[in-house]
Order: sequence, then structure tokens, then C-alpha cells
Amino acid sequence: MPAAARDHDRAAGRHVGMPRALAWSLRLALVVVLGVAAIEIALRLARPLSPPLRHLLYEASLPAAFAPIATLPELMATTTLGWAPFAERDGYVLNSRSLPTAEYARQKAPGTLRVLVLGDSFTFGRFPLSRHWTTLVTGDLARRTGTPVELIRFGVPGTGPPFQLRLFEIEGMTLAPDVVVLAFFVGNDFFDELGGAFARGTMDRIGLALRARSLAWRLAGNVRQLVTALEPGTTPPLARTAATPAPGAPGGYEVAAFARDFDDRAPSFTADAYAAIEATRLSLCDPHATRRFQTRLARVLETIEALHARVRQSGARLAVVLIPDEFQVDPAVLAVAARRAGLEVSDDDLTRPQRELGRALDARGIPVLDLLSASRRAAGERALYRPRDTHWNAAGHQLAAGAVARFLVERHVVAAGGHRPSSP
Repeated sequence: MPAAARDHDRAAGRHVGMPRALAWSLRLALVVVLGVAAIEIALRLARPLSPPLRHLLYEASLPAAFAPIATLPELMATTTLGWAPFAERDGYVLNSRSLPTAEYARQKAPGTLRVLVLGDSFTFGRFPLSRHWTTLVTGDLARRTGTPVELIRFGVPGTGPPFQLRLFEIEGMTLAPDVVVLAFFVGNDFFDELGGAFARGTMDRIGLALRARSLAWRLAGNVRQLVTALEPGTTPPLARTAATPAPGAPGGYEVAAFARDFDDRAPSFTADAYAAIEATRLSLCDPHATRRFQTRLARVLETIEALHARVRQSGARLAVVLIPDEFQVDPAVLAVAARRAGLEVSDDDLTRPQRELGRALDARGIPVLDLLSASRRAAGERALYRPRDTHWNAAGHQLAAGAVARFLVERHVVAAGGHRPSSP
């Protein structure tokens, strides 16, 4: 065959081969798109039916619409594990209302001071109850007021102020509490259920957008975090259904083995995962993100104001306790978080969340206790947080309990003798 003919055939082969390669690429892309779409549809159909799947698809920062929810079971079904009566959650068997507190009557006992505490994992537990701040503050308040104290613990991990507001509206208002305490954790309550974390750069914004819109993307990311973030030997926070109690038997109690085997010194996260968590929280104090902080502050204030109105409507008094993040208390943790986040923050930046929220609550006549200064003083002598965990150890719980009890009495949130104080 002449050389010219061979060259022509080779060129023709290339032109035929290019469309074939393109066709195969398009087919592969179509298969991938259809596969991802099928996974998305399957996840959306299965999520309402599977508590473990809801946990794996958890995204705390997404804005939530709780207002249409009218019943307690519906509300509790929105939590990461869809809490159910008598389910075991991190060593605690929930009560018959799916709440992490002892069984309670609608009508409180005569002569008893009823205190209702709202919050997230700092209020829930994940710590032996005998040394937990809610238990310690109950005894301290009883001693200071000379009256029996009934503390009802509405602590639900992974929730923020919007959930806690709706929980009070649906269940708390029916209990006629004397005092309502909102335990506000600075580390994530400016983010939870309020529309997304602070993005650092274009890729971060893209990642957050994908997490908000794609369940498949979120599932892949959360599974990766579970596999890589937890310290070896740490049990993921999954719920188990406790043995069905006998008719009339109460729930709302700690599993004995949990308190017996609990190790206050064991870290929960790997060093890398812990640094990433604290770096994300430190973004709240970014000196270049003042406008974004003000937006978050306004959303938090709107929610707390609504809670305040509901608490007053019930005849009770509201007090807010501001719980600091560990990076605000421990300089070593701050250094790790700042290095990971690429931020330089001053002490003025670090205290901004408590300072501005506290000032705004004071202006609205809402008693507020900021634990930051007391925590910093105490941290000079002993650690207050569990290693690589983000929650208090025994010393942290003890400090908080004493400060809260003293504050409620000295600020007359609880009146002398434990009587319900008149609303301001």
C-alpha cells in the first residue's frame, strides 16, 4: 500500500477512535450520575426509617424548622438517633418520654423547687451522674435554699438553641418549672441549627454546600470521620434499646456498668481530629469575620428572646449559663487550634462571643452567668476538660455546679427559701 494511503487510513482511524472514546466517557459519566442519584433517593427514603442512618447523616449546622412539630415524639424523632422511650444512649436509659432524666410527674410535689435545664451534650451526660454538674448543682441548691430541689434534665446532644426552644414549648411549659436554665456552649451553639459553619476559602465553601445538599456526600464524609477521628477503642455514640421494662417500671437511669467502667482520663478523638474540631470552633473568634459573627449573634439572640418570653409566660425565671470552649481556657489547646486554622487571635477576639452575648442578654434583663473567667483561674491549677474530648472532666463539672448554684441564689433567680421568685 502506498505511504499516502496508509497515512490516510491512520488519520481516519484516529477520527473514528475519538468519537468512540468520547462515547465511552459519556456512558461512564451517565452511569456515575445515575448511581449517585439512586443513592441520594435511597438515602432520602431510608433516613426517616433508620435511626442509625440519621446518625450517619447528621449535620448540626443546617437550619432546622421545628415550629411545625406539635408533639414530643415527633420532636425527639428529629434528633441524631431518633430517641425512643427506654433506649440506652451513652450509658443512660431514657425515660418514658425519650428524655435523659428521671421520670417526673406533671404536677410537682408541694414545697419543691423545680429546676428545668436545657442544653446539649454538656447537659446530657456522657459522664457519671454522681459527678455530673446537674447532679451536683441539685444538692448545692438544696443546701443554699433549705428546700428540696427537683432538677429535670432536658439535655439532648447535637442540638442547639432552636431545638431547645421548641422542646420547652412542647414539654417544658407543661411542667410549671420555677427556674429554667439554658446551658449555652460557646463552642457550637453559635453554629448548631443556625445555617452553617464559617467557611475558610473557596474549597471550604464548596464542601459546606455539598454537605448541605447531598446526603451521599455527607454520608461519605461522616463515615470517614467516624473511622479516622475516634481514638482506637472508643465506642461511637450509637443508641441501643434497653430491655423492655416491666409494665409501670420507670426509665431515666444510668447503667451501672457505665459509671463503673468510665475513664475520665481516656481521650475520645485522635490528635488530628481534635485539632480540626477546635480549629473550626476557633473560627468564631476570627478577627476578620466580625460581620459573620454579628449575624450569628443576632440569630442566637432571637432564639433566646423567644425562649425568655415562653419561660415568663409559664411563670418561671430564665437564666443563661455560658460554657466556654477549651481553646478559650487552655493556651496549649488554643495554640493547636490557631495553628490548624491559620489564625492569629487576641484575647479580645477570644472573649468576644461571651462578652457580646452577655452584654446583649443583660440589656434584655436576662440573668447570665459567664463561666470563662472562673474557668481560666481554675485551669491554672488543674485541667477542667477531658483529654481530646471537648467536654468537662470531674473538676470542670464541680466548678460549674458551684458557680451555677451560687449565681442562681445571689442573683435572686431562686428566691430565699426556694420559693418561686416573682417575674421581673
